[in-house]
Amino acid sequence: MSVPTIVTRVALREVLEGWRHQELSHCEVHEWAEARYAVSAFDPEDDVTNEVLAALDMLDVNVTTEADIPYLLAALSAVSCEAASEILSSMPFDLEQRRRQYRDDPVYGQFLR
Repeated sequence: MSVPTIVTRVALREVLEGWRHQELSHCEVHEWAEARYAVSAFDPEDDVTNEVLAALDMLDVNVTTEADIPYLLAALSAVSCEAASEILSSMPFDLEQRRRQYRDDPVYGQFLR
């Protein structure tokens, strides 16, 4: 039996920074998170890491966009899971604006029709 690979805050920060600097697309970020969240081959470093990783895994459903990266980074710097969750819950969200902008997007579109 192999030991799970640890998903660290550093790794998550690198993914988020890559997204922010357009080195990664939202599709690539989602695929990266989806391959690691709640998968036996990976364990989160801590509860905060798990909270942010979960948010990225649900990126498509929640229509999490580049505009949300500052909140994701702030949550990643939180001292507790509760604080991270509170930060993520405070992300502003204009569904109608995102529906107009992303309804034809292959990642988000299926959740905006």
